[in-house]
Amino acid sequence: MKILVRSAFARLAASAITLAVSLPAPALHAQAASPAAPEEKAPVQLSPFEVTADTKGYFSGNTMSGTRLNSKLEDIGAAITVMTKEQMSDFAMLDINDIFLYSVGTEGTGDYTDFAVNNAGSVADNVQNSPRGANRIRGIGSANISFGNIGLSGLTPVDPLNIEGVEISRGPNANVFGLGSPGGTLNMIPANANLTRDRTQLGTRADSLGGARVDLDANRVLIKNLLALRVSAAFQRDGYVRKPSGTDSVRYNGMVKFQPFKWTTVNASYAYYRMNGNRPNTLMPRDGISYWLAQGKPAWDPSTSTYTLNGTTYGLNGPGPAATRTAITSDNNIPDVFQRTFSGADKSYVFVDGGAVAYWTTPTGNTNASVSPLLNNSSNRYMAASPATGVASGRFTGQPLFTTTPTLSDKTYYDWSSVNLGAMNRLTDRTFTSRVQLQQVFLSTPRHTLVGSGDWAREDSMRYQRNIFGLAATNTLLVDVNARLLDGSVNPFFGRPYLGLDQPLTQWIPGRGETYRGQLAYKLDLTREKSWLRWLGLHNATVYDEYSYAWTRRYSYRDVLASNHSWVPAGTLPALNGNITGGQTAGAARFRGYFRYYVGDATGTNADYAPSTFNYGPATYVWGNSATGVFQREPALLDQRPTLDSAGGGSNSQTVSKTTG
Repeated sequence: MKILVRSAFARLAASAITLAVSLPAPALHAQAASPAAPEEKAPVQLSPFEVTADTKGYFSGNTMSGTRLNSKLEDIGAAITVMTKEQMSDFAMLDINDIFLYSVGTEGTGDYTDFAVNNAGSVADNVQNSPRGANRIRGIGSANISFGNIGLSGLTPVDPLNIEGVEISRGPNANVFGLGSPGGTLNMIPANANLTRDRTQLGTRADSLGGARVDLDANRVLIKNLLALRVSAAFQRDGYVRKPSGTDSVRYNGMVKFQPFKWTTVNASYAYYRMNGNRPNTLMPRDGISYWLAQGKPAWDPSTSTYTLNGTTYGLNGPGPAATRTAITSDNNIPDVFQRTFSGADKSYVFVDGGAVAYWTTPTGNTNASVSPLLNNSSNRYMAASPATGVASGRFTGQPLFTTTPTLSDKTYYDWSSVNLGAMNRLTDRTFTSRVQLQQVFLSTPRHTLVGSGDWAREDSMRYQRNIFGLAATNTLLVDVNARLLDGSVNPFFGRPYLGLDQPLTQWIPGRGETYRGQLAYKLDLTREKSWLRWLGLHNATVYDEYSYAWTRRYSYRDVLASNHSWVPAGTLPALNGNITGGQTAGAARFRGYFRYYVGDATGTNADYAPSTFNYGPATYVWGNSATGVFQREPALLDQRPTLDSAGGGSNSQTVSKTTG
């Protein structure tokens, strides 16, 4: 077994040694008999559907992306860049964003921040949610991803382990010969088993952010020039600046090459990929703290519908003793430093602190504390801080065009170099990719070549995502302005910063894509003719037919009150323990949750630590009448239940493509 350690230094040293031993011999040996000329080897016949044999170092003069054939880059009138595996190794490239740092007309997460702003001014962090799609080609849009010119879902990141290089096709040509993207396509050149030599390569790497990787690539010739097997595996940990964060991924690849006849070749491969973890936020949160601090930290009392500023308590009729103060019952009379926009819209409040549910309550008081928490008294309700004067739902309502709330830019309130505000997010991707290719050479002469190819590829995928922070309208850092709870007791969370997330959505997204393709290529080479025919040059022609389909489905779940109670109306709860008690969704608004993930103490009103997840299960649900002070503390169950939100209907998709060229 031969172990190969690849590095630029090793190749440089090897080149120096080769140079040293190939210098001319001294003159006294000039009359020595010259060695016998080496026996000429037959030229290697390259398949028009493969380009791996044409790569040397960082340069590859051929590509498949321009014409679906092994063609010279100099003969193609298109913007195509080929990056070899050796260059990827020497520059420590592992994914598409690393590659785009060194490619023309491309931008990845290293030099481009992908975000989206909706019509309400809310900002979504696309880099955190899907870094492999957070890129641009020609400044237009993200790249399509293909493997051997067969489109993939993109859930499996680009990785050098099972490829020989990548081809980046930009511009209109990518639309004609690629997958339809107006920007371009990144095509991975598949690696295959080698029929002539054994090879083993082991690699390791680590970085200062806590990332590490170990990979193994081994090729074994089972029967020389007939059958070979290649296997590879990688275990990778990706670390990030903001903590806690990190993703763990594992890859297993198997490749078989079988050549039963001189002109018949079968390549087959199977790949498994799995990743799980969470990534940090790449955008600063919007500022829901500074305006409240500038106004003197007014404190709202939901039990009396009054507020206190600098030791003086105010009601609708202004300051005065408790006996004469009037409750503020209309939103129009609430000082603009308070608002209900970020207060859950009638969802039950779940206070999460230290990785546990610290408090669970209704958002408002009730008109009858002995009957049901569903009977509202909207005068007694919790408030949230307004980011600025004239702001509702994160935007300035008086502006003719939307203007989003400014983001925090002061480390006094949030240290963006250390704290991951998306630490409660969770993501898992799993894919199985199979590919079989049959190549048959029908005719091979100095003048004529006729080759056929049949390809089949299939990708089965599953994504689990709980990206509850970083989506639109969920990236504001707020402060708890409620000095008391609804029952009149002191609120232990007053003055503490938190992230308010309305109805967190968890999804399972299965998918499948399958492609069948047949190709026939003919090459007429007249360049070696002795007559005037050589002036007619080289000609390629190809015919292909392709059928592909892809589908995805979405199954959604909400965090809800999932236990039956005497006050729960029939038909409002989803399936419980396999028994259908009513509706098929996650229940009414009051049964759903508005989650406050606290990230610091009341000192300094800044984010001291990252938010943490919590365990589902039994918890105490608090509800009652603020006017009478009678409250119930009822054992309940906080759990996930299925919902039709962002599931079914238009959230499912199926695409069928038929292409003949």
